[in-house]
Amino acid sequence: MVIVQSMGDGRYAVPSSRDETRLYIVDLVGRTCTCPDFQHRRAGTNRGWCKHGIEVQAQAERLELIEKARRCSDEQIANLLPKYADDPMVSGALRVARAERKAEQQLLDVFA
Repeated sequence: MVIVQSMGDGRYAVPSSRDETRLYIVDLVGRTCTCPDFQHRRAGTNRGWCKHGIEVQAQAERLELIEKARRCSDEQIANLLPKYADDPMVSGALRVARAERKAEQQLLDVFA
C-alpha cells in the first residue's frame, strides 16, 4: 500500500514508485498531479488520472475521516466508537486517532 499524506485543501503528497524520496502532489480539487505522466500526457485531456491520482482517490475518504477523528477529544472518541461500531471506515479512523495518542503518550512517558 502506498502511504498518502494529506496536505489539506484537497491536496495530497504521494511518493514516487521509483524513488520514495520524491513526492508528487495530487490536487483533487484542481484535478492535477505533479508527476511527469500527468503533466506530459494527461493534463488538459480527458485521459483520466495517473496512478497517483487513482491512489489518492482510493484513500481520500479514509484520510479525511482520520483527520476528523484526530480533532476529537478522548471522551468524544469513547462515545463515538460504540455508535459507529458497524461502520469500519469511521470506527477505524477513531481507532487510529486513539492509537496515535496512546503511542505519543508512551513516548512522552519514556522521555519524561
